[in-house]
Amino acid sequence: MKVIDNLITEGLSGKVEQSKYCFRRHYGSTFLTLKSIPSGEETPQQRLVKSWFTEAQRLANVDMGDTTKRLEWEQKLHKTKYKTPKGRAFAYYFKQLKAGVISVPEITEEP
Repeated sequence: MKVIDNLITEGLSGKVEQSKYCFRRHYGSTFLTLKSIPSGEETPQQRLVKSWFTEAQRLANVDMGDTTKRLEWEQKLHKTKYKTPKGRAFAYYFKQLKAGVISVPEITEEP
């Protein structure tokens, strides 16, 4: 549900304490959504997709920190459904991870 911005809700985001609702921001608008509640243990496939998401987000953030890469992604926005260069970069990296073209680095925990 889209929330009408006013002095109270402008820029509002985050969960509502002791509630099943949270506010989220998307392209400058505020939305009230239900928090997702996991129904049990994650499956191996869910963990795999989550690792792809995390790695794609990390790679997109690295590119957005590099002026040259950011400009490249901005140029690739034309005639696509993506509104931001970061969104376009994330989608590209997620697709590459899903196809197995690039892989998620192994995370090793130090003692």
